[in-house]
Amino acid sequence: MRLPKKVKVLERVYPVVKVKDRYGGEIADGKIYVGIADQRDILANFMHELCEVILIEFGFRYQNWPLPDNSNYVFVMNHREFDLFIRELSKIIRQMIEK
Repeated sequence: MRLPKKVKVLERVYPVVKVKDRYGGEIADGKIYVGIADQRDILANFMHELCEVILIEFGFRYQNWPLPDNSNYVFVMNHREFDLFIRELSKIIRQMIEK
């Protein structure tokens, strides 16, 4: 699977870093880290992190206090906001396909 070297979400550019010995993904230090240890999961890992970045940029991800780990994130949006999310995701996917 060929991943982009970077993605632009709204006005912020996120470098995409492939990590050979990782199975999942992560957003850290302004970058999207994508585990490529299992070739079958690369697209799912990338899409998961990309969607999460978009939701973060729109302010739709919340930390469910008091446990500071990623299993407690809550995503909240109404239908209009969901449409904004889908439009941003579609714009990024379109750019990837057209390259």
